[in-house]
Amino acid sequence: MQVRAQTQGESNQGHWGALSSAVIETTTDGTPTPPINLRRTGRNETCVTLMWGTPIKPNGVINSYVVGFMNNI
Repeated sequence: MQVRAQTQGESNQGHWGALSSAVIETTTDGTPTPPINLRRTGRNETCVTLMWGTPIKPNGVINSYVVGFMNNI
């Protein structure tokens, strides 16, 4: 978002002052909802393949996903 300000004095009705320089800001992203439709699409002795869909509410740009693994021996 870019914001610029301009003033008008009480005695200068209809005459505006110069525009200020621009201030550029962005809002922060929110926490996304979980990915949807997580499923295993393949498996062998050394590999598991997973697929999932984009969260229903990403609340911003998703840069990465984290996949964890636990070895239950």
